[in-house]
Amino acid sequence: RPRDTVASSYTQKRSSRFLFAIFFLEVRRNRYADQRTETRARHPGVRSAHAPAQVQTQEVVTAQPRHVLFDETSRSVLQRMQKCNRIAARRLNTMVEDMADNMEVKAVQDISSMPNNLDYGYMLSNLLLPGEQVVAADGAQLLHTEVLIRNVEGAVQSKHPRGRTVLTNKRLLILSSSSNQETSLAPDGRHGLYSQYSLSVTAINSVTFVPIPFESIKSVMLSSEEASKWTSVINGVFSCFTLCMQSDAVNEWESDQPTNTFVRDVRVVRLGTRLPPFYKPVVIDFRLESFFPLRTAAAFVAKIQGVIGQTN
Repeated sequence: RPRDTVASSYTQKRSSRFLFAIFFLEVRRNRYADQRTETRARHPGVRSAHAPAQVQTQEVVTAQPRHVLFDETSRSVLQRMQKCNRIAARRLNTMVEDMADNMEVKAVQDISSMPNNLDYGYMLSNLLLPGEQVVAADGAQLLHTEVLIRNVEGAVQSKHPRGRTVLTNKRLLILSSSSNQETSLAPDGRHGLYSQYSLSVTAINSVTFVPIPFESIKSVMLSSEEASKWTSVINGVFSCFTLCMQSDAVNEWESDQPTNTFVRDVRVVRLGTRLPPFYKPVVIDFRLESFFPLRTAAAFVAKIQGVIGQTN
């Protein structure tokens, strides 16, 4: 009889464990079923691991704020407020954007009223040397987003905004004529219960004309790097109990809609030259526009190599 009691107790324990495992799997199955229902309602493009694969060509649209020229300090201020108080951060963001729109209009009007009408056509018509002509051929110019001039130690000596670089029969000309707006938001102390922030909007009109004689150019390089990264989240039930069960409801896996989380497109033409007026050695980086054809940049490099061979 004691043996019967022990056997009965052991059987009851095994039954309890089995019932607990069934109850646990049932709860997990219901939970993931609810998650799948919500996911399908939010993302019609989500597919199951059991469903046939379908090729989808859906354009990923990322919401952009009205002002994308906030500096790092401004973005960090808004992010800290977002973590602290979402409602206050939303109201502040709306007020900042409305005020920045108004201030930006006034700043641009101030710039427009200044006598600063120096465009590419004027520079190429009035700043050339006697007998100098612009080369009209494929690969005779670059369209760049930024030009960085560094010393031999790598420190940036000067930075020039978006523009173009043109070859003539005598020189290489770095030209830029662009207008930019910058918006900055920074904390301005606390007075009693009130927090103060300083908002500033700056309109900038930049003009650059940097001539480089061919005999000053010593080397040329071309580099390009493109990258794209897509991510997706996969959800499902995976435990030691699922290995012994063949229920599709338990072993089903779901994947979220893939999203593009990282894109990099860097194209750089680098010159080694001695820059006037003191002809000190410098390195000039031309960061090209993303739409600028890489073969056109290669043709530009080929022309510079021909110039180096003739003048050095």
